[in-house]
Amino acid sequence: MTSMMELKHGQNGTKMKAGVCFFVAAYSKQIQKKCREDIVAVENFSKRYYDIFDTRRHDIEKFYQAQAKLVWNGTELDGSSTIAKYLIALPPTRHNIYALDFFPMNDLFPNEAKTFQVFVSGAVVYGSPE
Repeated sequence: MTSMMELKHGQNGTKMKAGVCFFVAAYSKQIQKKCREDIVAVENFSKRYYDIFDTRRHDIEKFYQAQAKLVWNGTELDGSSTIAKYLIALPPTRHNIYALDFFPMNDLFPNEAKTFQVFVSGAVVYGSPE
C-alpha cells in the first residue's frame, strides 16, 4: 500500500491543512484508518522537524539516533552529534513543505518501531529573513 499526502499552505506558507490519502476500494476500514493515522504521524513529524530546523536548530540532535548517517550535499556525516554540529553551523533557514510522500518500511525492519521512508518536496530559503 502506498500512502500519499499533500500539504496545503495558508497565504503565509506556514499553516498546514488536512492531508489526502488515496485508497483502493478493496481496502478494509481498518486499513484505511491505519493509513489516516500514518498520515497524521508523518505530517506531525515533518512539521516538527522543519519547525525545529528553522527556529530551534540547537535541538535538532533529538531527531537523530546516535548511530544515524546523513549525506548533506555530498558531505558524509556519522552520528547524531556530528550531524547536529554540522546542521547548527548552517545559515538560518525558512522551509516551506509543498508535499510529502511516504512508504512504510516495517517489512524491512520487522522488529523495530514503526518506520517510514519520507520524501519531502518544498523550498528552503537560506539567510536571515528580510
